[in-house]
Amino acid sequence: MSSEVGSEASAAIGSAPIRIHVTGASGAGVSTLGRDLAARLGLPWLDTDDFYWAPTDPPYTTKRPIEDRIALMRASFGDGGWIVSGSMDGWGDPVIAEAGLVVFLETSTEIRLERLRRRERAHFGARIDPGGDMHENHEAFIAWAAGYDVGTTEGRNRVRHMAWLARLPMPVIRLDGERPTADLADEVIAAVGAAVGAAFEWRSPRSSRRGNGDGAGRASDAPGRAPAQSQRCESRKGPRPGTPNTVEAALRR
Repeated sequence: MSSEVGSEASAAIGSAPIRIHVTGASGAGVSTLGRDLAARLGLPWLDTDDFYWAPTDPPYTTKRPIEDRIALMRASFGDGGWIVSGSMDGWGDPVIAEAGLVVFLETSTEIRLERLRRRERAHFGARIDPGGDMHENHEAFIAWAAGYDVGTTEGRNRVRHMAWLARLPMPVIRLDGERPTADLADEVIAAVGAAVGAAFEWRSPRSSRRGNGDGAGRASDAPGRAPAQSQRCESRKGPRPGTPNTVEAALRR
């Protein structure tokens, strides 16, 4: 399916802004898919890590208050469409309620952990080695991610996720996160197109009032990290234009 499908779907939705929440276990591929969808649909892409965690070094040690996360997200994407990757289960209900579609990626634990270790190495290098200032926290993060499928993970786990998905009022599609990203994006875009006459008849209360509106990172609900020696703070997914750690600047727009 070509990228032109995204433009067709976007135009066909008309008065309903395209708002898609991509979620799954840490390392499932939600950020990669979200970034690809945003590029193809011409929509802003946000990752929950940039809003859940305050900028610190080492990163992911201090959680923002929930009301600040919500305010920052809304200031960043405004009244239009958006793609949000990550986990908002348990704190992001006001934003989730505005989505027209939820995409849930299912990926094996083995593949997820392989991706996470590779990304940790690429982003933090020797800091995660034994003796490095991030080693203990890195190991705790990997152990946390490994517990998702067996339900031992505090916060996000598969049992909790399945119950949460079952309660959502908007359409939900479940995809295999081990498939090529382009294929997954094609399927989501096709679902958006089909939604013109079906699923997107559902409208969130916020969208209805407005009428014409408009990737394996650190898990937003993973254990925090202990402070260590000062280094330059980086996102686990690497720098991304438009979503720096100083995302508070969005509130000043």
